[in-house]
Amino acid sequence: MKIKTFTISLLAFLLAACGSKASFSTQDEEIWQAAETISVFQPPAGFEPEVTVEFKEYTLVSFSGNSPQSHLYLIQSQNEQDESRLSAVLNDLLPGASDPKQRTTVLENRPLIIRGEPGTLIISQGINGDQLRYRQAMVQFTGNGGPALLVYSEPLTHWNEDTLNALLASFE
Repeated sequence: MKIKTFTISLLAFLLAACGSKASFSTQDEEIWQAAETISVFQPPAGFEPEVTVEFKEYTLVSFSGNSPQSHLYLIQSQNEQDESRLSAVLNDLLPGASDPKQRTTVLENRPLIIRGEPGTLIISQGINGDQLRYRQAMVQFTGNGGPALLVYSEPLTHWNEDTLNALLASFE
């Protein structure tokens, strides 16, 4: 968690140094406010606000879980044209696709309804830099301010479909 927070802090600093206005916060209240600009939702038990970064038309919100490998990210763009960029990234992830550099494999593309609209949940599995197996869920949706992406990751030993389903159902 410290390394990720440091990296995001460094990114915000560099963007500011280059003349780009980026705001960065680790304050719980500000993280929740940024999250609600994307969607109201209930993170899984044990997940706590970690950081938010706002840069140009983008908002990133991060929550960390009980283990260092448990993460929940929300990313939103206020630019409607970015919806096609998010779609292109998700469409590249076909069932059974594998990238040896990323060490992940897509297990499933699952249709679902999120915030009242149809979407596709992509479930993948891989090995992280610490050589731990993890599972990840990604879904594109329409946030309160534009196209958004949810990324939820847990170590394989902590993965629970009921927890994932409750998270997805909580999005308003």
